[in-house]
Amino acid sequence: MLERMGAFEKREGQRGFEKRENQRTSRLSSFSGTVSAIRTASHVHGATIGVGSRVSGSVQTTHTASFRVDGKAVSFIGSINLQDGDLVTIVSQEKEGREFKALAIRIDTTGVVYSVPLTMLYVGVVVGIVAGIITLPLFGIGLIGLVVSGFGIKDIIRNKSAVQMIDQHQLQTN
Repeated sequence: MLERMGAFEKREGQRGFEKRENQRTSRLSSFSGTVSAIRTASHVHGATIGVGSRVSGSVQTTHTASFRVDGKAVSFIGSINLQDGDLVTIVSQEKEGREFKALAIRIDTTGVVYSVPLTMLYVGVVVGIVAGIITLPLFGIGLIGLVVSGFGIKDIIRNKSAVQMIDQHQLQTN
């Protein structure tokens, strides 16, 4: 039996809904369960130059969380408030035999939804498109920027679909 809800479908025996996409993109899947074995890390990267009060540069911090949901290994890029025993719903790309890379997480215990931050991706896509258009007459160099921006747009659409899937899953369970 195939159950459909908007752009999502669920087959008989399947625990969560999947986003229907074309064959060239990887499928999104959702699953729910109990969190255990949480590990978090913060990675600081960048550089500064200068001496005394004349220091310039850029330093960024990336937060990651790794945990298990009913025995499945999951990782999430971003800051998240999660505890052992929390009930969660995860939307991720299917990765057979590997760690699931969560794109959206709803902590069912609290109702809070987390998703991958897209701000820098939006900025990168806009810069890539503008730079690509400007440099296109220079022997087609701008084509590289336009192609890379296309991949960024694909990631934005995929991540927005993950958040929609979490919202749809919440409507179904209420």
